[in-house]
Amino acid sequence: MAEPKQKFRRGSLLAGTSASLVLCLVCGCEAMLSSPAIHSPKDYAVVTPVPLPSRPSAQTSMLQQPPRTQAQKKASDRPLEQPSSPVVVVSNPVAPPVQVAPAPAKPTEHLPSESEKPLRKIEAVPRVDLAAERSALMQRDVTFSDASEKKGPAEAFYEFMSADAALLREGDSPIKGKEAIKVRMAAGQQGSMTWKPEEASVGAHADMGFTWGTYVFRSQAPERRTSRGQYVTVWEKQGGQWKVVLWSSSTSPTQAPRRSELGTGTQ
Repeated sequence: MAEPKQKFRRGSLLAGTSASLVLCLVCGCEAMLSSPAIHSPKDYAVVTPVPLPSRPSAQTSMLQQPPRTQAQKKASDRPLEQPSSPVVVVSNPVAPPVQVAPAPAKPTEHLPSESEKPLRKIEAVPRVDLAAERSALMQRDVTFSDASEKKGPAEAFYEFMSADAALLREGDSPIKGKEAIKVRMAAGQQGSMTWKPEEASVGAHADMGFTWGTYVFRSQAPERRTSRGQYVTVWEKQGGQWKVVLWSSSTSPTQAPRRSELGTGTQ
């Protein structure tokens, strides 16, 4: 059994050597010619392990580190500070509310005090001559009587009375408005009527006044009677002119109380 095994080895070596030479010739590899000859099939299975770098142990790493200072040791020994509040991650953040600046306040109006107000100029009130005004009102009443004698009482009262004047006669209801007064006097007993003012008085501003006196009424034919009485006329200055606002009359006590259209007694 030993001889066949030796023969087989030899044949394998020869075959391997021949194959190496053929490869060198074909490929022209000089390196293969200089390499040692392969003596057995075991040479093909030789694997050289590559050493891996070994991980240094804890003791080795501590030896290789430089010595630490006292401050570094205190810092490493200090426990890690935990965050005071957990961090919250908002997946859908909400925009912060928009702050609208308030509108500027309106400046307050400074009202001047009584001491700061300018002194008003006091206009002098024109002085009224009351004596002259009384004389003028007396003359106005005389002119009113003359118009009644010439034009008749109805036309004279309509001319000298204001629009809203009133007539008060004895034994009759009051009549308001110069239009109604004219109609009533024109429809009554006709005749001439005159009067004589005894006194006139005016107010402080000479815008109001009154006159009083006696009147005489003479009726037309066929009666031709005469009646006498007293009267009071209230005047108001309108547009610079005196106007009658009230006229009132009554018969004299000595006469009979016979009624007439003018509200006076008859003789």
